[in-house]
Amino acid sequence: MIVPLRSDNFFDYWDQIAEIEKASFLTPWSEKAFLGELSNRYSHMWIYVHDGKVLGYICFWSIMEEVHLLNVAVHPAFRRRGIARSLLKMMLEECINEGAEFFWLEVRPSNSAAVALYRDLGFVETGRRRLYYRETGEDAILMGLKAEDLKAGTRGTVSEVLTAEAVSKVCAYQ
Repeated sequence: MIVPLRSDNFFDYWDQIAEIEKASFLTPWSEKAFLGELSNRYSHMWIYVHDGKVLGYICFWSIMEEVHLLNVAVHPAFRRRGIARSLLKMMLEECINEGAEFFWLEVRPSNSAAVALYRDLGFVETGRRRLYYRETGEDAILMGLKAEDLKAGTRGTVSEVLTAEAVSKVCAYQ
């Protein structure tokens, strides 16, 4: 189940989110950073919860017709089960329904699983940010997606993709 993260439920889940964050990133976000996102009117955070346990989360900004993915992560024990894909597809669907036209993200070239997932969802490389990741000196791959391209795709509408593909993959292990 995907649940919005808000100031009234944040501390119910913070320890689990922090565990995922530390396992997923060389420079994990702090509690303060997450709380800052909760107070940002453009920021949206959702968690994927199963049996009371946070298995993954997503954070993105939605500003007028543009959406910028800031963070998506899944607990290492639950990766490769469609959780990140479900979170991303829900972001796409919700934002398109609210008028979003463009989606943007940065990803490490060394994160081949994430790059493949984003490409599979229709994102394309639009450029690079040189030496973006300070702790490793890696560039960031900039990726973008136009809502109109997603809607015109051969895989069907976002809603059809969510109901047919994501639900079957995510729910298969529950």
